[in-house]
Amino acid sequence: MLTPLVSIIIPCYNYAQYLPDAIKSCLAQTHTNLEILVVDDGSGDNTREVVRAFPEARYVYQDHRGVASARNRGWREAQGQFLQFLDADDVLLPTKIEECLTAFAEHPEFGVVYTDYEVRTPNLTGRSVIQQPNWEMPEGEILQRLIKQSASYFVPACALIARPFVERFGGFNEKLAVVEDWLFWINLAAHGVLFGHIPKALAWYRDTPGSLSKQETLMAYCRLKAYEALRHLPIPGNLLNLNDALADRHHVLASKLWKYGNAAEARKHFVAAFKLQKKGRIARLLLLSLCGFTSLETAEKLFAWVKPNTLKGSR
Repeated sequence: MLTPLVSIIIPCYNYAQYLPDAIKSCLAQTHTNLEILVVDDGSGDNTREVVRAFPEARYVYQDHRGVASARNRGWREAQGQFLQFLDADDVLLPTKIEECLTAFAEHPEFGVVYTDYEVRTPNLTGRSVIQQPNWEMPEGEILQRLIKQSASYFVPACALIARPFVERFGGFNEKLAVVEDWLFWINLAAHGVLFGHIPKALAWYRDTPGSLSKQETLMAYCRLKAYEALRHLPIPGNLLNLNDALADRHHVLASKLWKYGNAAEARKHFVAAFKLQKKGRIARLLLLSLCGFTSLETAEKLFAWVKPNTLKGSR
């Protein structure tokens, strides 16, 4: 009996130093019917030379367009029945793909099977101080759980995906530099794709210094854009008050912009939040009046003192 072909797609942008660990973890898989595609997203380092040392991997180059574009390029060129995305600084444990395929065989209704993961130190020798969420990981219809967070609670390396669902409902949103994975899972879940879960850490996420996820303003901006994209998905109204959610995202982005000295842009997003949500309008007017005239830290201290009366008058 033929075993399914699994395509492992590794987007890489200036991460040549970590790439060998990622590729070696693919070659160590107990499931051996694999194709490995490294999509070089316009790197300025020696990514091409690193891939040449691994004849089992296929090298694909594109001009720099971001991780979402690199993943999309990879799955469109891949031949596998199942898709495994693996960031260049992360690794898979040896039985990861085999155990996911077993879950698919036992539950053919699943479109995605995901595992737990560990956050590791940059050299992978120990666990990072960053903790994983400790809540129960759901199976089946997981849309409600995904919407409750503003970022995914599992990393791309955790998931093995049945290719037809990506072809049917689309890949990653290329306008997003981060949280593109959260929107990708929501898109699949909103269209009725069922998720399976394996309660084992079968992927390692490297806590890489300087990663995009550590850039506060960028994260806040992309989360706002991701929530705006939810308007185009079939999400039941009882799961999400989108105007309230967008108001919160504008508010967070405004706070980050203010924190880092861009008061003019911050005021625009406070105004957007004010227009979208009735609750807390007086509080936001207060913040808007202070934005640019004092520091965010000072404003937050003042806001903490007046907040009870302010919120009482804003309901």
